[in-house]
Amino acid sequence: MIKKKIKYTKEFKEARFIKTGEHRVSMAVKKLELLSEMSNVDKYEYTDLQLEKIITILDEKLKEMKQSFSKGLSEKGDKKPFQF
Repeated sequence: MIKKKIKYTKEFKEARFIKTGEHRVSMAVKKLELLSEMSNVDKYEYTDLQLEKIITILDEKLKEMKQSFSKGLSEKGDKKPFQF
């Protein structure tokens, strides 16, 4: 069986990005809200170190995600250079 390489149009890729992005961002926000619920000291006990570990990994992953998008834009050529 020979697989045919499909060339997606700009409009198709943008629509796919929006649909997938809305779903994934909504899921990420929901998970962050669930994490925030763990701040309730009536239900959970945690240390400063445990809290710092959670915040550190989330900060690292957010930074990685930003870098991925920046790299994608720069490879695409849409990233504008800094100007005053």
